[in-house]
Amino acid sequence: MSSTVVAPPSVAPPAPATPAPPASSASRPPAHVVGNSFVNQYYTVLQHNTKLMHRFYQDRSVLTHGGPESNKVETVTSLKDIHNKVIQLGLDGARAEISSVDSQYSHEGGVIVQVVGGLTMKDGTKRKFVQTFFLAEMVAPTKGYYVHNDIFRYLPTSEGVVPAAPVYAAPSPAPTPAAEAAAPAAVVPPPRAMSSDAAAVVPPP
Repeated sequence: MSSTVVAPPSVAPPAPATPAPPASSASRPPAHVVGNSFVNQYYTVLQHNTKLMHRFYQDRSVLTHGGPESNKVETVTSLKDIHNKVIQLGLDGARAEISSVDSQYSHEGGVIVQVVGGLTMKDGTKRKFVQTFFLAEMVAPTKGYYVHNDIFRYLPTSEGVVPAAPVYAAPSPAPTPAAEAAAPAAVVPPPRAMSSDAAAVVPPP
């Protein structure tokens, strides 16, 4: 009796699997949405209630502030020192006119936000500035971001240079409850009083 050899069926190699994106990146809003919402809140609070600016930060945050001269730079950390520095700068009532806001997602879901614009002080003085933030995600269950790094510098003034048209100007009237409700919830955790674990990104007062 002759034996019949049956060849095994041909099996095509499986196609390489495409890893699914992390749930956080699939559900999170675009970086520019986070950045623009934050900028709206930050400079509105700066204009209307500077004493609450510390709520955007935490005790681990770092703030660097400098003038047009490269050697005029001061860096502070901790909520108390950041609060005192902001009050010392005398920015209460300063109106921001923003020329550009650029945002990128970064390390561990944080967002880098770079702002270029000008500040008009209470006395009418105008100064151009650039400010860069790193917004770090807050620890669950709190949703939102706090300012982990903040680098601010006034820019040298140049005669004959026409400033760019602002793309955002902090509104003069205080924001209404309806305006607060329209802000993305992911960027607006509930406000708290100043403490070592205070929430850092708050809705305008």
